Amino acid sequence: MTLDEKVLDFVTKMLQSYEDEESVEKCCNMVVEEIRAKLRRDSDETNPAVVMAAVAMAYQLYLVFKNTENGGVTSFKAGDVSVEENSDVLLEAANDFAAQKIADAARYFKDSAFVFKVI
Repeated sequence: MTLDEKVLDFVTKMLQSYEDEESVEKCCNMVVEEIRAKLRRDSDETNPAVVMAAVAMAYQLYLVFKNTENGGVTSFKAGDVSVEENSDVLLEAANDFAAQKIADAARYFKDSAFVFKVI
């Protein structure tokens, strides 16, 4: 199974519904491209740490996309009926999850950090 397939499989399972197939695939593909560009030559893209970092990033990107898709509207009221949606907790959890998984896979990525020190 390729990295693309693994990421798409994991993310769709995490979402438990595949209503917005095009957006899910677009987010997964964007992240896989980014991950592949960051991988060191000697790193295996199917390494579980790399896969989970990609999954976490794709899930996070999808949640951000879905959160902003409706222009940031989180509630409405019509007469006696009001509906409120709060995705902040879910988005915060996804951010934490992604940060942890990226840190776990950091040794497989190219070191692109540049540090300048005055001697």
